[in-house]
Amino acid sequence: MGLTALVFAALACNLPSRQSSTHTPQPIPVSQEAADSLEATVIAAFEQAQSGEPVTVVLDETQITSYTAVFFAANPDLGLSAPQVFLRDGQVLVNAQYIQGPIKSPVELALSLSTSADGNIQASLTTVKLGSINAPDSMKESISAVVNQALSGSFGASATGLRITDVAVGSGTLTLTGVRQ
Repeated sequence: MGLTALVFAALACNLPSRQSSTHTPQPIPVSQEAADSLEATVIAAFEQAQSGEPVTVVLDETQITSYTAVFFAANPDLGLSAPQVFLRDGQVLVNAQYIQGPIKSPVELALSLSTSADGNIQASLTTVKLGSINAPDSMKESISAVVNQALSGSFGASATGLRITDVAVGSGTLTLTGVRQ
């Protein structure tokens, strides 16, 4: 995540900041309770997986947005705040504010999620925008690599003991199915 923030800072220093053309009509509410609910849901799934049966976890936009907001607040060095995470058309859409010194700009990311052969979630960034400027493909690939490293590291199958067999992004929900390794 630090590398992502650094990349955005470098891009922002060289390009003018403009408002994003994407309008978010209804903001997703953020609450500590929703963030705690996400964490409790995931913990319950891990406990259920200990029985060896497949588990399915369904997370909603409010839970994911709140958890992301709490994470950004706990890591101010990332320079990201006010996240909104939308789950639409098979993609995870993330809007946030990037602030680094005098630079303040909206950030827009679109990710497609899938599973790898070893049971990890894989993310592929399809859109990366800082303000109204699209990032080059090389930057998308670099950010995808950082996100995937995080997903396969402390959240991955080898660290958690849970192999993800399916991931689906619906209208407002993210559904993960997994089994104990």
